[in-house]
Amino acid sequence: MSRPKAVMAALVISMLTGTAVSAPAFAAAQWFVGGSSFSGTESMESKSTGSFTFASKIGATKTVVSCTAAKAPGSITEKTKDTASAGLELAGCSIIEPKGCEMPATEKTVSLASSIATVEESKIYDTLEPKSGTELLTFTISGTACSVESKTSLNGSIRCEIPEPTVQAATKDCVVNSATGSKLKLGSVEAQPEVTLATTLTGTNKEKAWAPAALQLTAAQWFVGGSSFSGTESMESKSTGSFTFASKIGATKTVVSCTAAKAPGSITEKTKDTASAGLELAGCSIIEPKGCEMPATEKTVSLASSIATVEESKIYDTLEPKSGTELLTFTISGTACSVESKTSLNGSIRCEIPEPTVQAATKDCVVNSATGSKLKLGSVEAQPEVTLATTLTGTNKETPWAPAAKAL
Repeated sequence: MSRPKAVMAALVISMLTGTAVSAPAFAAAQWFVGGSSFSGTESMESKSTGSFTFASKIGATKTVVSCTAAKAPGSITEKTKDTASAGLELAGCSIIEPKGCEMPATEKTVSLASSIATVEESKIYDTLEPKSGTELLTFTISGTACSVESKTSLNGSIRCEIPEPTVQAATKDCVVNSATGSKLKLGSVEAQPEVTLATTLTGTNKEKAWAPAALQLTAAQWFVGGSSFSGTESMESKSTGSFTFASKIGATKTVVSCTAAKAPGSITEKTKDTASAGLELAGCSIIEPKGCEMPATEKTVSLASSIATVEESKIYDTLEPKSGTELLTFTISGTACSVESKTSLNGSIRCEIPEPTVQAATKDCVVNSATGSKLKLGSVEAQPEVTLATTLTGTNKETPWAPAAKAL
C-alpha cells in the first residue's frame, strides 16, 4: 500500500505528528477493505503529501536531496503484501546541499515490494524494499561548482508506520521518520528519510475505506480523558434523527416514529451505564397504518446496561429495563384506525459504538437491523433504528471518552 509512499518517504522530509494513546492489540496485520478481510488483488496509488527529502553525506560533505513530489501505482495483494510495481516516480528533484550541485529533475526507483507486519501488538509497519537486490535508485550529481560530483545510489529499505491502523478510511497514510526504523543508505552512508505517504485504492474498490488491521479488544471498559474510569459520571443521550420501529399488530404492518429521543443517565463502575429517568420520546406518531395516532410524548421505564465486546473487535451496549421486560406501554387509537389497541414495547435494544477506541466528547451508539436488538411490539418482533449521541455532563463535561483503550 504505502510502499511507494514509503520509498518516497525515504526521500521526503515531511513531518507528521502522531497521536499517542494506549493501544489494544490486534492479532496480526492483514488488509481489510470495506470492513471485511481481503485476500485478492486491488490496484492502488500512493502520492506524497509534501517533498521527498533525504539527508546523508558524500565523503565528509553533507548532502541533502529533495523532490517536490512522488507517486507510485501498485497493488495490495494476498492478505498482507503490496507492491509499487512501476517504482516510485520522483519529480522536481534538486540538490539542496551542497550549493552549486544539481541532479536530474525526475527519477524513478526500481520496482518495490513489501509485507505489512505487526510490532508489539500495537503498531503496524510497512517495510519497502527492492523486489531484488538492495539498490532503490542510481543518479548522478553534477555541476561546474559542485564539490561532490559523482554517480551515487540510494540503497536499502524504508519502513513506515501506518497511524490508527484499525481505522478504515478511503485514504491511508504511512509515516516515515527517525523513529520508524528505515535502513536506508546514500552510497554506504546512512540516509535519514522523513515523509507522509497517502494511498488510495483505484480498482473495483475505488473510494472504499480500508485499513491494515481489525481491532481486537481484550475487554470493554469506559475510558475518560485517556484513562480507565471506575467512578460515576453523569451523561445525556440524544437522538441525531428519528427513533423508529416497525412491527405488526395482527397482520397489519405498524410503524411508529418519534422525531426526538433523549435520556439523562450515567456511566458507572467500569462497564455499566444507565438511563435512570428513562428514554424520553417526543414528536411520536403512527406512520403506518394511516388513520391511527398515539400520544406525541412517551417515556420508557428506567434502563440499565453494560457494554460488552463481541468477536474481540466490536463493542455493543444492550439497553433493557432495570426490572422485567416492558420498556413502554402506549395506546393506538383513531376513528379510522384498523389496529386500535393498548400495546407494549418489550425486550432490549442493542446498539454498536463505532470506532470504540477513538475518544471523543460525543460518542454515538447506532441501532439498526445488524446490531442484534431483541425488541417486540406486543409479541411480534420490532425492528428499531436510531443513532444516540452521548456526552458527559458532570465533572468530565466536554472531556473525550470511549468504551475501550484507544489504538494508535
